[in-house]
Amino acid sequence: MRFRQCLLFVSAVLLLAACEAPEATIQVHFRVDMNPATAEGVFDPRTDAVGVRGSVEPLEWSESVLATDLDNDGVYEVRIEVARAGEPLRYKFKIDRPGNSNEGWEEGRDRLISRESGDVEVRRVFNDPPEQLEPTIVGDVRTHEGFSTSFLPEEKQFMVYLPPGYDDGDRRYPVLYMMDGQHLFDQRLSGYEWSADETAERLIARGIIEPVIIVGIFASPANRTREYTPGGRQWEFRRVEGGRGWVGDYTTVMEPDLSLSFREIEGDLKVQLPYEDVWTELEPEGDELFVPREGIYFSPTIVQAGRVSQFSALMTQGGGLADDFGRFLLEDLKPFIDATYRTDPERTSLGGASLGGLLTIYLATRYPGQFDGLLVASPSVWWDERFILDDAANADLSGMRIWIDVGSDEAAGMVSDARELHLVVSERVDDPSDAYFVEALGASHNELAWAARFPDMLRFLYRR
Repeated sequence: MRFRQCLLFVSAVLLLAACEAPEATIQVHFRVDMNPATAEGVFDPRTDAVGVRGSVEPLEWSESVLATDLDNDGVYEVRIEVARAGEPLRYKFKIDRPGNSNEGWEEGRDRLISRESGDVEVRRVFNDPPEQLEPTIVGDVRTHEGFSTSFLPEEKQFMVYLPPGYDDGDRRYPVLYMMDGQHLFDQRLSGYEWSADETAERLIARGIIEPVIIVGIFASPANRTREYTPGGRQWEFRRVEGGRGWVGDYTTVMEPDLSLSFREIEGDLKVQLPYEDVWTELEPEGDELFVPREGIYFSPTIVQAGRVSQFSALMTQGGGLADDFGRFLLEDLKPFIDATYRTDPERTSLGGASLGGLLTIYLATRYPGQFDGLLVASPSVWWDERFILDDAANADLSGMRIWIDVGSDEAAGMVSDARELHLVVSERVDDPSDAYFVEALGASHNELAWAARFPDMLRFLYRR
């Protein structure tokens, strides 16, 4: 009897706890007023759509979740359900229209939504500025704006963190150059940060790492993808069979199994890319054809009687300036930093995350002997058919210590790609222990996750 009473009591407690347990998800109700954008001619409700993109599923940065104007009052709404806990949800509204994949974004930094409390309703006007945040810079951080370079399309901006005691002597310091510098030191710039200054100050003060100068190079708002990626690959295709113009089947000269087809479907010319079953939209650009979602250009090289017999396919994916960025870094920025600050020119490290991680390892393969350390966080190994694996496998990475990491909750393929990159790099450094790999349990692809790992990154490169 007593056992049964205890069992009933325990069951009641568990039931009560279950009833009081917080929901695993929250509802986010977006309401965005598009009337001012319509009045300004920025948005046309007859042809344009309104979407929201963001950092937490079901939102993503590559495709919009569309909102609708149910009351025909110019206010567009959409509801989503997201996981309750975790880092803030980052989002932006975007005007979507055919062919404008890189246009229509709201201005300024990402907007933030806390997921720690209950359901959220967002009511605002399109392009309203994000809320002002308090400055978070700690220590001696100096800003340089309007830095001129002939290698990149725009002037560059960067911030320089100087270690404690910098002004007290003539000591020279190693330098760590970091991509996406707008995310490193001050939350006001993007809404979130790596807390690189706070972390360095703390570790240096405790004697855990040696003093180091950190240079955060701002990404270009318009050209980040281009600056952080190399030029695409090019293939030559020849016609196998088909009809007039582009219509027909083609294969590559060197790889017969790599084939594609063009067809006119419902009056539009479409392409079936290698290894795909769907037909993809094409955009004409002069004599060329462009595949927007893949960044591929088709350029005819032999045309006979109005029939394309051979063409080249250039896969750009919007990239192409990584080598120019390397020249900017080594020929413009590094000489300026070495002349302006007391650096040790022989101790130069490089770091970045996502495409910045890809650029970091890419520049190391292109400039052997220039860097003694790399921080490669959540690298975009997938870019251009994982070309970086072949580049790293044939590179001279001697004299370097290389950190590679990834979060276990990142997009499909990121973890396996990072593991494979680590295996390749381990065989190219002086000793396998010089290539260190971290798989962060439960971490996703964002600045807060990288900030959590940054103390270990600094320990890896600069431990006393």
